[in-house]
Amino acid sequence: VCSHTETYTVPVTTVTGPNGQTSTHMETRTRTVVTYTGSSTFFYKSWADASDGLPAWIVDEELVKLKSHRGFSFADQATKAKFEQEGVDLYNANCHRDVQCTVSVVFDFDGYKSHVLCVDGDRDGQDPLILEKWLWWVMVLGGLGWVHRLMLERWSTRLTFQFRKVVSLSDAEIDPQAELIPGDFVEEDAAVGSDQEDDELGGGGGERDTQEYI
Repeated sequence: VCSHTETYTVPVTTVTGPNGQTSTHMETRTRTVVTYTGSSTFFYKSWADASDGLPAWIVDEELVKLKSHRGFSFADQATKAKFEQEGVDLYNANCHRDVQCTVSVVFDFDGYKSHVLCVDGDRDGQDPLILEKWLWWVMVLGGLGWVHRLMLERWSTRLTFQFRKVVSLSDAEIDPQAELIPGDFVEEDAAVGSDQEDDELGGGGGERDTQEYI
């Protein structure tokens, strides 16, 4: 994102007396004006899933609220260097556009959802009572929608999970259990570097077989 900061003034009215008397003064404020956004994709040839496994106790839970995050690592120094160089090149190609420029990283893959409600798969297609639509309608129409939310929260177990992919420019098979390159892990939306252009370096990848329930 390329942007600059503008200063502007606005009239501000305040009550100054017990009888509703008012006074008006000018107040100076600042705002960020975005003048350019762009994106670019980082292409790699192979990837492997290095996510931590789900805990064994999850199979005993009827409802699990799964919150997940995304991240990726590099399988080798060459891939990491290429990624970082592309970020620098993007900045150099666009830093002339405005005063302030930043580069950020967005890692995404098909089918990803950050919040998923997982339902026990051994119920032969029968939903837990708390998920029955008729119950939700009865409670909402009766003004007890907040009670339904509390019940759903009480019946559910929360779990946070980290999706992590290892990517490489090579066609060679990746060992996700191998020791990762120090400092190569990048959280989603983490900045590549300060004062760089926000062309997004996206990455592809696989998807976990976690079923979404709505």
